[in-house]
Amino acid sequence: MHAKTAFSKIVFKVKFSRPILFPISLIYSTYTSKNPVFLKLPVLFVYPMKAVILSYRGGRHTQKTNQLVLEVEGVKNKEDAEKLLDKKVVWKTPTGKEISGVVSKVHGKKGGVLAKFERGLPGQALGTQAEVQ
Repeated sequence: MHAKTAFSKIVFKVKFSRPILFPISLIYSTYTSKNPVFLKLPVLFVYPMKAVILSYRGGRHTQKTNQLVLEVEGVKNKEDAEKLLDKKVVWKTPTGKEISGVVSKVHGKKGGVLAKFERGLPGQALGTQAEVQ
């Protein structure tokens, strides 16, 4: 194409996001060629995100009940997990009370994060869902 490339307006239905523009030629080549070129779209996070509480942070002889390892949906690697640092995490008790914390660091290479809560969470919290806001 010429120096001026035509752009197509693709709008994702996401809160607080701007439309993302892609060259029309790239989009058409994706759908019309025999060997399609897959678009590597930017990772868009929609808050609040769901997270599963996996376990307490602990060592060989200790267990920190106010620090938990979370697996956030849609986060598959360390680079995506780093974008969640300093986000708020909320866990609701069965009675409806909210206990909040903050994502403090990345845990491992597969996208796990470590969250520090204001107070310790009960054992009932393990395996349940929390929200990353």
